[in-house]
Amino acid sequence: MKRLALAAVVLLLATTANAQLLQYGIKGGINQTNPNIDNFKAGSYKVFDDKREIGYQFGAFARIKLLMIYVQPELNYSVQKSSVSITDNNGATSDGVKYEVSTLNVPVLFGFKLGPVRLNAGPMYTKNISANSAFKNFDGYKYSLNGSSWGYAAGVGIDLFKMLTADLRYEGGFGKQATLTGAQNSISVGKPGNVSLTVGIFL
Repeated sequence: MKRLALAAVVLLLATTANAQLLQYGIKGGINQTNPNIDNFKAGSYKVFDDKREIGYQFGAFARIKLLMIYVQPELNYSVQKSSVSITDNNGATSDGVKYEVSTLNVPVLFGFKLGPVRLNAGPMYTKNISANSAFKNFDGYKYSLNGSSWGYAAGVGIDLFKMLTADLRYEGGFGKQATLTGAQNSISVGKPGNVSLTVGIFL
């Protein structure tokens, strides 16, 4: 009986330690994207007055903790939306033209937690999935979405009631997101900056 009780206590301690070391869950929220294409020119067209629109994202995360330090890999699907105005040499202007890109993001965040508050930052791999772009095939230019890119993520978060987690984060990128190729030249569309607010649940 004593051995059985001891085994039960050891199992309980091991389970508790494992729960404290590793957590995982699902999350979702909204984002706003700066498309970084203000004053962009291609052929007889000019893009200006780019505006942030509200997009969305959802995914899953795991958190490996050691005292106040943790590592948090994630897998997130994101739809980033913005709008621009386009004018041509004749002065004709189209306002509110949509620019939407779907991506699969894999950030690996290294963080520090003090009480319920967290700070984190780390690299992020982005796989571009599709684009509903205002720049597709206008004025002889072909729009090509790049396959993938690297970037970074940094932000703050808070954990509540041992089951909820919330994050405010900025995501930036290196290099280009897409390329416009014409008969005479090619033009790069920069990877946009993204601000997101998400809420997650520990499972």
